[in-house]
Amino acid sequence: MSASSYPAIMIAVSGWINKWQGLPVRHHR
Repeated sequence: MSASSYPAIMIAVSGWINKWQGLPVRHHR
């Protein structure tokens, strides 16, 4: 893994978590 890919992966993971966290929360309430 290159250091250049790190930020891209972090952004992708961050967006995935945000989407996943927003789904269950909205469904639960």
